[in-house]
Amino acid sequence: MKKRQIQKAFTLAEVLTTLAIIGIVAALTIPTLISNYQEKQTVTKIYNKLQRIIFFHHFIRLYFLCYNLYMKILGIDPGMAIVGYCIADFDGENVKLLHSGSIQTSKDDRESKRLLEIFNDLKSLIEKYRPDQAAIEKLFYFKNQRTVMPVAHARGVILAALEEFQIPIYEYTPMEVKQVLTGYGRADKKEVEHMVKLTLGLESLPKLDDTVDSIAIAICHTRSVYE
Repeated sequence: MKKRQIQKAFTLAEVLTTLAIIGIVAALTIPTLISNYQEKQTVTKIYNKLQRIIFFHHFIRLYFLCYNLYMKILGIDPGMAIVGYCIADFDGENVKLLHSGSIQTSKDDRESKRLLEIFNDLKSLIEKYRPDQAAIEKLFYFKNQRTVMPVAHARGVILAALEEFQIPIYEYTPMEVKQVLTGYGRADKKEVEHMVKLTLGLESLPKLDDTVDSIAIAICHTRSVYE
């Protein structure tokens, strides 16, 4: 659901809830005040009912706000040697970086062992931070088939780990990420980094390009899905 649609749904729900409160208060209060306006006990009962209604109103507003707008996103830049990742909070308007890092495997190990390491480490990360959605880089055309195959294998175990936890998965190509962040699909690394800093309000970024890419993917997701 797009961000504007969410906000419209939230606003409509809030208006309907407010109208319902007004109607209930009027139905409870007016007849009672007319017939028993001198009875203190009756007024107290009305006050207590009104308090419960107001509490219910706030609960409904909080539910819509949290359920529809608040989101914890896991950004992933897949790879065999290095998997860049980040955990970002999104409140419907702002993105806040909670954690970022990388999963690194040794080229001296068997490929199967490296894949298992990625799978297990990502599962531990998911269990710790409980993301609501995941945004991952989509494979695009590689001239070198020897380069694309390990990345494809790493993506496979990453997708399997996400699916095990039933986390919704969204995929973006590097060109899509650049287009969303900078307005130009062939922007260079420095331009993307500048927009990431600007979005997060940070003066510096992690040293690993893979980690920075994962943050860019998460930001791209917030703008693609909710705007």
